[in-house]
Amino acid sequence: MQHYKIKLPTKDQMENIYKEFPDVNFKNSHLLFKLVMVSHKMFGAMEKHFARYNLTKGKFQVLMFLFNEKKKKNVVLSDIAKKIYVSKSTITGLTDGLENLDYVERYTDPKKDRRKVFIRITEKGIKFIREIFPDHIHNISTLLSTFDEEEKIIFNTLLNKIDNQLQNINFEKFEFSEEK
Repeated sequence: MQHYKIKLPTKDQMENIYKEFPDVNFKNSHLLFKLVMVSHKMFGAMEKHFARYNLTKGKFQVLMFLFNEKKKKNVVLSDIAKKIYVSKSTITGLTDGLENLDYVERYTDPKKDRRKVFIRITEKGIKFIREIFPDHIHNISTLLSTFDEEEKIIFNTLLNKIDNQLQNINFEKFEFSEEK
């Protein structure tokens, strides 16, 4: 995966842009642009972290979902796809990769419909998550270590507000690419 350096436009550059678009809220746009850039950097760092373990963020999400559901019988791929917000074709690719590593396995229930395929985490997958999860949590903790408890609560509240506001935006005109 190639990462590109993106720089936040200077205040002068942004002001010049907004002179042409006076109805645009400069502060809102600047904050959102900065949020997107920080997210981009964060996801890049996460991808580097997961690459050390021959994983992607998507594969890690699938493994964590199955790790948390390991006692649950009959998990289907479409359930995982909904929970981690990817398409059915993407979830198939992610689980193919994990199956090649012997971290997950597909199976059918011969007593019921043998056409329906389920997935579960293997013992090797469980052991793997138990090995890498502490390092992952350490990285997350380090990232947020400059926040005191009150700032974490405020940050969470603000993120929730942004998340809730996303429901009010018409994204039908946008296409999103999905990770494999």
